[in-house]
Amino acid sequence: MDSTPEDDLVTIKTLLNRLASSLMDQNSKSTEIEDKLKEIARHSSSSFEIDDENSLRNSSAGATSSGGDTNTNAVGINMASLSSPSSTFSSTTTSTTTNTTGKRDLTTLVETLDPRDSEIHSLQSENLKLMITLQTQEFFSKNYEKLLEDNKELLISIKNSILNRKNYTAELSMSNSKLFQDKTETTNREIELISKYNKQYSLVFEKIMENLKLETGEIIHVLENEVTDNQNSNQELAQLKEKFKNLEIALNN
Repeated sequence: MDSTPEDDLVTIKTLLNRLASSLMDQNSKSTEIEDKLKEIARHSSSSFEIDDENSLRNSSAGATSSGGDTNTNAVGINMASLSSPSSTFSSTTTSTTTNTTGKRDLTTLVETLDPRDSEIHSLQSENLKLMITLQTQEFFSKNYEKLLEDNKELLISIKNSILNRKNYTAELSMSNSKLFQDKTETTNREIELISKYNKQYSLVFEKIMENLKLETGEIIHVLENEVTDNQNSNQELAQLKEKFKNLEIALNN
């Protein structure tokens, strides 16, 4: 059974809703990933600590030097977890155990640091931001391709539905055009026939009027003759009355 235009519209709307739902799910995952990246950046920046001798240490570096995960970088971020879309992000930071006291967060001692230590910290922070940016771009690039691949059939279905709708609209337009053309031709033929009949009726009417005029003229002529005859009769009657009157006078005398 052929689908109606209303069915096509419902199909397109359903497919678009499915695509929107899929995009929203992907966006939700992207937001979650972005939050984890921010959490990594915050933990990584707070892992820099200073002891009483103002020596800058990266507490996460000890994890690698002490036999930790060889796939963890200098600031304690698992590179494999960043490059894998399906894995979770983790920050492998370990605190350096010392017997020194008065250890303070780097953010409260920026002004008291040796300028060289500040430059090192700034450089490492920039490297961290750059690394996170590159890993994020790589992840979303792969994720975008995966999104297209996962929704390939859905996108094709939407495209086909839209094409079907366009084809139906084109066919409907052609059908309406043909119908209008046929109706115009029929109307023109009807007008032509009516005009032809009107001409014939006009000729017949003119003929009838002509005959009627002739007949009327004849009737008028007859009536005029009758009137003339009546007038003559009246004159003759008057003459007869005059004669009888004269005869009556003569008899009386």
